[in-house]
Amino acid sequence: MGAERGGIGSVDFALEEIERAGAVLARVAGRLAEAEHQLAGEWWERAGSLLALPGNPALLPVEAQRQQALAMAALCRAELGLVSMAVGHSRQVYEAAEASVQRAVNDARALVLPYLLARDLATNGLRPRTATTEELINRSPVIVGELAGFLFPWLRPVASQAWMLQDRAHGGLFDTTVAERLYPALARTGEGLQWVRVGPVEVVAAEPAVEEPFDGSLGALLGLQARAEAGVAGPGSLLVTTVRTDAGPVHVVTFPGTQAEEGTGTGGAGMNPWDAGGVAEALGLGSQHVAAATLEALEAVGARPGEALVLAGYSQGGVHAANVAVDPRVLAAYRVEHVVTTGSPVGNVPLPETVRGLHLEHVDDPVPGADGIPNPDTRNQVTVYLDGYAPGSARNAGAFGAAHRLENYAYLSAGTAGTAGPAAAEGHAALAAVFAGAASARVATVSLRRAGPGKQDRAETAAPVRR
Repeated sequence: MGAERGGIGSVDFALEEIERAGAVLARVAGRLAEAEHQLAGEWWERAGSLLALPGNPALLPVEAQRQQALAMAALCRAELGLVSMAVGHSRQVYEAAEASVQRAVNDARALVLPYLLARDLATNGLRPRTATTEELINRSPVIVGELAGFLFPWLRPVASQAWMLQDRAHGGLFDTTVAERLYPALARTGEGLQWVRVGPVEVVAAEPAVEEPFDGSLGALLGLQARAEAGVAGPGSLLVTTVRTDAGPVHVVTFPGTQAEEGTGTGGAGMNPWDAGGVAEALGLGSQHVAAATLEALEAVGARPGEALVLAGYSQGGVHAANVAVDPRVLAAYRVEHVVTTGSPVGNVPLPETVRGLHLEHVDDPVPGADGIPNPDTRNQVTVYLDGYAPGSARNAGAFGAAHRLENYAYLSAGTAGTAGPAAAEGHAALAAVFAGAASARVATVSLRRAGPGKQDRAETAAPVRR
């Protein structure tokens, strides 16, 4: 296993702990203020008036102690107030420093990007690794600008300003990443030119559920993932697995990776929701139609509003899983507990604080780098970076190599449950807690397809799509 990001070891979690400490200090200062008020209260003034009476010299030491206590409380309260303000300010100071350091790192990476790309192409089967892919996407405005200036010298004055199209972390002028702005435009352009088909998705059929053993582990979820792929479930399908747990039913929706154009029962191009049009919808349009179809699929298998939901996906399917987890219609209907993604570019989909995320990425896999940004370094999202290969793996298998193969992820992730990494260990524990008491599950295959022209789904009345 490689490195990990997020979770209990994240910077975000450490800063939250600091902020909680600052809040505790503020509460202590408040209690000291209450103590001061009591010491200086009216009953002390009445008691102090007795000092003016003859024959009460015993009260003099009491008054001296009261004055000393008041002074000490005021001093401590002032010090606590200063410390609390400093702690509260520390996050802003750190985030500013981190942003400055990140910009410096990004600038350095830009200088060595040609070397990194050449190294990856020479040692990774002519494929850029995850981090290099992210950097290529972030630097694409400058790369395209330099190429345009080389091919068309008269464009050089304009092309030289292409750096402005990058995000602020890479020296540009935009708060959003290149991917966040590029993919929606590409999706709409591809749809308009009819290169891809993006539109409403409808449920074709839901097969009867089959009872199977299920222990709620990451391995069990990856087993469902393998079953959801086209070779088993059939093209254009997803799985809805209902698990009986101590806390009630938990529904696991499993989205497959990218498939060929032919869809279930259609035989026509563009009908499969997991084809190239699915990639466009996932990366550029927030999976708005897939989210609506997910709600229909859950209803088709008997899921009830308010019940728990776990969303899992591989490659393209992982992006759909993350997008569906933040869709307001889904959040309004179900209690989303967890998102599990495998080899998916989900860095631009931060999950709500109430939703846990466990993300598996292989360092040699270019696909997770297609988001152009590392996954969020937050308390509720854990990313495990895997390296190595299953025995007998063909390094150049498939379009993206063995690093992107689901079976390779399944083999490597089998060892993450016992990792010494605190974030990964906690991620496994959080996942196990969702399925506490599980022993079996009912697995249903739901067939989907893109609807014909003129059809609508629930996305038509949804809130504006994120992105």
